[in-house]
Amino acid sequence: MTQSIILLAIGAVVVASLFIWSRRSPTPSGADTSANNKKYDEIVRLAIDDAAQLLAYASRTGTSLNSADVQAIILAHSAGNSITPEQEATFWTAASAISKAISPVTLETIKSTNSADGKSAAARAASSYRIRTMVTLVALLVFQIYGSWAPRSAQI
Repeated sequence: MTQSIILLAIGAVVVASLFIWSRRSPTPSGADTSANNKKYDEIVRLAIDDAAQLLAYASRTGTSLNSADVQAIILAHSAGNSITPEQEATFWTAASAISKAISPVTLETIKSTNSADGKSAAARAASSYRIRTMVTLVALLVFQIYGSWAPRSAQI
């Protein structure tokens, strides 16, 4: 009887820890936490690359865009690190307009659903939750079966 209670307590701890483990949210692989520490020019360069991704998404989905906005993104991209203040100002306005045009889609959603390796962050998160759920269900099943057999073996 004491052994059954100890094993059930261990089972409860295992199930609780699996539950807590499954509640953790996965960290996006593309998260950039050091953007505040980057130099301004590098931030602008990243913004230009991001705007190019927004532009590519709008092109793939057939979203109608102002040609001046498209031209400003292309000009800023081709200017590279030698972008002038006027080009940069035009770029920021164009990037904002393109972002509004593809709303409610954001750069974060585009990055989370598109990946260079073929498996997006959203697909990895779904797979992780699926595995965690199966492990939890198997653990519950094992302890449920043991719990139903333990009292019988103690009586014999």
